[in-house]
Amino acid sequence: MLILLILAGVAISFTVGEDGIFRKAQDATKIYENAQNNEMISLEEISNYIDDVNKGNINSGEDEEQIKENIPNKPRLKQGMTAVKFNEPTQDSIGTMLDTNENDNEWYNYEEKKWANARTEDGSMWVWIPRFAYRINESNQTVDVVFLQGTSNNYYDENGILREAKRCKNADDIIDTTEGFTVHPAFTDESSIGFRNGGLG
Repeated sequence: MLILLILAGVAISFTVGEDGIFRKAQDATKIYENAQNNEMISLEEISNYIDDVNKGNINSGEDEEQIKENIPNKPRLKQGMTAVKFNEPTQDSIGTMLDTNENDNEWYNYEEKKWANARTEDGSMWVWIPRFAYRINESNQTVDVVFLQGTSNNYYDENGILREAKRCKNADDIIDTTEGFTVHPAFTDESSIGFRNGGLG
């Protein structure tokens, strides 16, 4: 009889104790529910993003942080490229070039006119130039620039309104670069219209 009671106690402890089957089942249920809730949140975020793209609020392929702001496209390194940054020379030391990576906050800063530089395996140096459109301001002899969203011709103006920059679309187009913004020819394919505005192939 004593042995049966001991066995019963062990069985009960094994079933409902702190590390028992029921407790582990409850923990597993909570973990599953949390994972399911997180998945639902992610699916909802994806669904909302797709809705925004379809409504024209977001250009597909565009980085989310660029939405409604005149922010340049993020640099993207090709295989075999290494991000590099430069330490400015001081009175006591010469400037140096340092290897870094895409996640380095000091790699580039367009607000401070600090470009994103990279080096390929053969030692060649490259600089990322974000896609932009320009307008020649004849009154003060300057050039105004807006950054284009993704690979589109669109940009956000100072009021956060999505606008389309001009570009040559046929061989007879004449672009007035003093009115509105024009996509810089370096970012256009004009091979089919005789490179009307100097665009690349």
